[in-house]
Order: sequence, then structure tokens, then C-alpha cells
Amino acid sequence: KGDFDRTDKVFLNKRGYPITNDGVSAIVNTLKPLFPYKKVNLKVLRSSVIAEKARETNDIISTQNFARHKWSSTTMKYFDIATEDLRNEVEKLHPFKKM
Repeated sequence: KGDFDRTDKVFLNKRGYPITNDGVSAIVNTLKPLFPYKKVNLKVLRSSVIAEKARETNDIISTQNFARHKWSSTTMKYFDIATEDLRNEVEKLHPFKKM
């Protein structure tokens, strides 16, 4: 795994080294045709990873550190997204919705 036994990078190459931003962009651009009806770019990818971290941990401090946000208010936006997703799931399954 190279010199990176522990890394905070999301994408690693087959040797365990972090992929550059240009490398990630190349991967995203290669995959775009597979998702013609979705907006696919690095910003969307980053947002998706941070929102998933917020859902997974439900911890603002660890998510803020993971995302390297200076302000917790920036991180809170991702918790709003996670809360909205949860609300939508509850509404789908709510027994009174069928009435």
C-alpha cells in the first residue's frame, strides 16, 4: 500500500497512493455517459460523500473534520439533507399516507 498506511484521501490508486484531482476528474468524466440524466461532477461527488458521512455518523464534529470545513454551519447543511431524506422515507412508510 505504498507509504500511505493511513490516509484521509477518498480515492486511492491500485498502489495505495492518493489519486490527484485531475485523476478523479478523468474518472468522473469517463463515467458521465453512464448517467445521462444525472448531474455528475466533482462538486456533486464531494457533496454526496459528505452527506453520506453525515447520515452514517450522525456526528457533526467528525463530519466537519472529514469534510475539512472551517465552520460548523457549512457542515450543518449536510445534516439538513440527511434529515430531509429521513423525512421522505418516513412519509413513504407512514401508515396514514394510504388513507
